[in-house]
Amino acid sequence: MHPPPMPRPHGDRSSHTVSKWTTPIPQCSLPRFVFGSPRRSLSSRKILIDADSPDTRALSLAEYRLLSARVAVGLQKMGVNPKDRVLCVTSNALCYPALLMGTVMAGCIFASGQPALNQAEFHRLISFSKPSVIFASRATLPVALQAARMA
Repeated sequence: MHPPPMPRPHGDRSSHTVSKWTTPIPQCSLPRFVFGSPRRSLSSRKILIDADSPDTRALSLAEYRLLSARVAVGLQKMGVNPKDRVLCVTSNALCYPALLMGTVMAGCIFASGQPALNQAEFHRLISFSKPSVIFASRATLPVALQAARMA
């Protein structure tokens, strides 16, 4: 079954392609989609693996859920409210999925930025996103702190 064609903006004469692949979108939260019921027992099989240290740095689905929940609780204890923005500017690290999921679990809005941002770009990102919290890696912390002071 194909979805109906998307309406085109007035004056747009370009064509569009409709995918032949369709799948239903589940009507549930992202955490429920990924983890199932909060009380469900989860696998200890490693699913998130650090490519640089695959033998020593990895998370199972159970560990991923626990770390995500800890991020959510930490945000709440910091006084972050639902709908607040949380900015994450880190490299592709093992903790990144848990930062994203924990932000969602806390009811917040996740915003991300490239770790290679210079101070002016970081300042614009902070000014635009207006985060309540910024997650920064050790490498991005000096630029993040300076940009946050400017904002």
